[in-house]
Parts: sequence; structure tokens; C-alpha cells
Amino acid sequence: VQTMNAQARKGFSLYADNNYCSEQFPDLTFTTEEQRIIKEKETAINTYVSEKMQAWIMGNESPEENFDEYIATVKSMGYDELRTAYQNAYDRYMKQ
Repeated sequence: VQTMNAQARKGFSLYADNNYCSEQFPDLTFTTEEQRIIKEKETAINTYVSEKMQAWIMGNESPEENFDEYIATVKSMGYDELRTAYQNAYDRYMKQ
């Protein structure tokens, strides 16, 4: 902060003083099984979610009409397993 110019210091202060800065997500360590689940499921789920968000934002689809189908699809792609893998790794991290 000391080496910042006045404008940069002011911008930094806006974030710091108003709690806009958050802690960085910790580096998690995954088991072999968790790594397998992440490798198998995460990319496909992220791609599907991104495509749906884009379709909703662009007006090509209505989130209100298709949201239940969207949730069902994400779950069928293994979202619960993926979330559990991350949660378990996070829980181990917090016990350290």
C-alpha cells in the first residue's frame, strides 16, 4: 500500500474499508477417489452450467421454464458427488 500512488491507494481503501476483499479459497488436497470424481465430472458440469447461463442471458431460453430440468441435469451429471468431494477436502483442511 505504501508504494501505491494516491489514486491506487484510494481504490484499495474502498475495497478494504468496505469488506469487499475476501479470503482466498484454500489450497485443498484431494484423495485419489476425489481426484477421479473431479476429473470425470467437473469439466462437463462447468461447461453445461456456462452454456445454460449464456442461453438465459442471451434470451434463447427462459430460466423460469427450464430451471427444474436444469437442476435435474446437473444432478444427473454427478453434481452431488462433485460437491461432496470438495466438501470432504475442505473439511479435512479445516481440521488442520
